[in-house]
Amino acid sequence: MDSSSMTNFDSMSGMEGTGMDMGLDGMFRPLNQMLARMYWYLVAAFFASALFLKGLGAFGSWSHKRLSRALSLSHPTRPRDLVSRAYATSVAIFREVSYPQVVHFIRPGCAWLTPPPLGPSLVILIYWIIIALSLITRSIIHDAYYWERVGFRAAWVSVTQVPFIFLLAGKVNIASFLLGSSYVDVNWLHRWVSRTLFVTVTIHGSFFLSEWVRADFIRIELAMMPMVKYGLGLWAVLAWTTISSLIPLRRLCYEFFVLQHILSAGVFLWLLHSHVPAYASYNLWMAVAFALSGRVYQFCILLCRNIAIRKKTFGLIAGKRLGHSAELQALAGEITVLTVHDVGFSWKAGQHVLLWCSTLGPLESHPFTIANIPDGGNCEDSPNKVQLIIRARSGFARKLFRRAVSSQATS
Repeated sequence: MDSSSMTNFDSMSGMEGTGMDMGLDGMFRPLNQMLARMYWYLVAAFFASALFLKGLGAFGSWSHKRLSRALSLSHPTRPRDLVSRAYATSVAIFREVSYPQVVHFIRPGCAWLTPPPLGPSLVILIYWIIIALSLITRSIIHDAYYWERVGFRAAWVSVTQVPFIFLLAGKVNIASFLLGSSYVDVNWLHRWVSRTLFVTVTIHGSFFLSEWVRADFIRIELAMMPMVKYGLGLWAVLAWTTISSLIPLRRLCYEFFVLQHILSAGVFLWLLHSHVPAYASYNLWMAVAFALSGRVYQFCILLCRNIAIRKKTFGLIAGKRLGHSAELQALAGEITVLTVHDVGFSWKAGQHVLLWCSTLGPLESHPFTIANIPDGGNCEDSPNKVQLIIRARSGFARKLFRRAVSSQATS
């Protein structure tokens, strides 16, 4: 055993605590924590910029409407000053840049390997640069502490990303609100940040494992530090989540994917709680808070949209106080037309609803784009009729079509 290995052995033999709370981490911790704070400063700056641009867009729309009412202008939406022209030009440039698909795999069975369009790809590239800089900043020093320094740095980079992943995961989340987009539009970022997390966790584990192999210390480490076993389980769950999220596996049975994905996330958080020390556990509780806040808000919306309180809303005319009355119609081409009556909310073109039917899928809720406009305009007090046009491909949509066929045959 060389001197560097003996030094590492001596430093590890005096470790106490759990997770990252051990040995030389106290020496590396100030810089690692500073980089973790910088990560969240950059995330906050990104969303603050998005919110600012969203405010500028709203102000521009209000200004155009005011001008169209006050003055007789042939083109009220045309920018009329230097600032508005610069803003409109910048938005147009970034919008056009984000559309092109630079790389596209067209061979059968390989289309899922196609990367995102240029705009999202640039965002992913910038994110990878930030993560890479966080990993290598003042850590690549080939001395006796090299393996632990990089291992601890990768641990901090990894655990710092966990809350961001859960922030982007929910169907109702702060990120989509600040960006002014649907949760569908940020789900790609959730997937790519999760894949980046898997890479950084692998770096974290491989550097410590390499050190233990060099010191012939693996069995002793596993016996002395139970948190190492939790870390190995954490990596296994993350590897399974990453692999099962790939499109070919995800499409085999989407309902099973969703169920196991939620269970895997719960196991992941429990293992993380058993692996990280107390001074880094704030990342865990941030992730739990983001996940629960989205679920609670979504549940509140579910109650408000499906429980009758006032006489004019939620289907009281038909005598229903819970849920809604619906009609099914089967059309040629395996098309199902689903009409939900007396809903007490409004919507805009392009928006969708999450449809849940206890008899067809008690654990499933599926998004479908609304095919009609509100009957009562934008008035929340006027009962509206939601119409969905659904193609029976597989799963829930197929069950819905069969129910429509059987109901027409027996009527």
